[in-house]
Amino acid sequence: MFAINDYIASYFGVDVAAITLLLAIVAAYPASLLYIVVVNKHSTHFKSLYFLLIGLVILYLSYGLNSIHYLVNCCFCYCTLKWLPGKWAVIFNFIFTFTYLMTGYWLNQVEWNYSITWTMPQCVLTLRLIAISFDIFDGTTSKKEVGRHTESALPNLPSFHLFMSYCYFPGTLMVGPIIPFLTYVNFLSATTYNNQAIRISIYRLVGGFISLFVYFYGSMFWPIEYLRSEAFEDLGFWWKLTAMAIVAKVYLYKYIAVWMMAESACILCGITYDGINFYQNTNVNFFKFEFANSFTTIISSYNMTTNRFAFKYVYRRLKFLGNIYLSKLITILFLSVWHGFASGYYFAFSTEFFLLYFEKHLSSYWHSIQERYSLHSDWLKALIWICGRLYTFYFIGYSFYYS
Repeated sequence: MFAINDYIASYFGVDVAAITLLLAIVAAYPASLLYIVVVNKHSTHFKSLYFLLIGLVILYLSYGLNSIHYLVNCCFCYCTLKWLPGKWAVIFNFIFTFTYLMTGYWLNQVEWNYSITWTMPQCVLTLRLIAISFDIFDGTTSKKEVGRHTESALPNLPSFHLFMSYCYFPGTLMVGPIIPFLTYVNFLSATTYNNQAIRISIYRLVGGFISLFVYFYGSMFWPIEYLRSEAFEDLGFWWKLTAMAIVAKVYLYKYIAVWMMAESACILCGITYDGINFYQNTNVNFFKFEFANSFTTIISSYNMTTNRFAFKYVYRRLKFLGNIYLSKLITILFLSVWHGFASGYYFAFSTEFFLLYFEKHLSSYWHSIQERYSLHSDWLKALIWICGRLYTFYFIGYSFYYS
């Protein structure tokens, strides 16, 4: 397995760690294919064991003995949920998983730059374990005290093998998406399968490879290193901004590619299908993201399940503070720390905070102007959309450069 990784990495001239991650993500697709052809006919217990075994194999082949970190977190959190009262279990699991992840970052990040190691699946697992801890707390607490957090609440602790199967589910193992435990249970219990999922998953997988192609060849012409070159320094102001924007755009396709590939396996096995929509609990809405004319729209279409997690398990839990901006600031700080120690994360997320604040007030002001002067013509809408596209295009580049 490692020899294959080395060969592919040397052939394409890329980092071995990136190839290891990519192969682990792609491996989930044949696992899902085998599931719908053979495993889906068996009992819920058998299905859960199948996903657990496949996940264990993928993680071990990817990171060897370092995969023990993943197992330690899963076992610790399950024991905590089993033996500690609900609120204390949430607190202990939150602190333990987050501290463990931060320690992993500290030991593995090279010169404070992001590196692809066992911390990649670990960061997704951290959110997953925090979420299920809150869900069990919500399910075992009175509805009056829990409030609006009941939609994914769990009335009791699941069996150990089901808990582990959820944590090791191949489609979400490496890079997400973050799927609620209740959704996973309902998926395993399903007795029907919509064959349209096969076609849609192929589209998603192909879209992922196209995005990877754009990133791979785009970064040859517009690499990050270009922004630190003398040629870049010699450019005029607007050309510099344009170069920043193009490099940032190319770079983002790396994330879009791996998310779409992972989602293709989830779509194929049927876990993202809610009876109407095949894209439930996916991480990226590609067309919405590409045609977004505000950062509010970008955030609602990019890394969606992480943003949904932050809203549900961090922002909404801070209601007792009585200040929405303080709650938003703490939520953004949480996401920054979760991403790692690199200063760029903190700059990027703080920029996001101010841009969202700006857009909210600008939108409110613009709507009042529209109503007062009846500004509803199509040409004006088109002009605003173009201005919004330019605004998001250049500000993403600016934020990327200084992060």
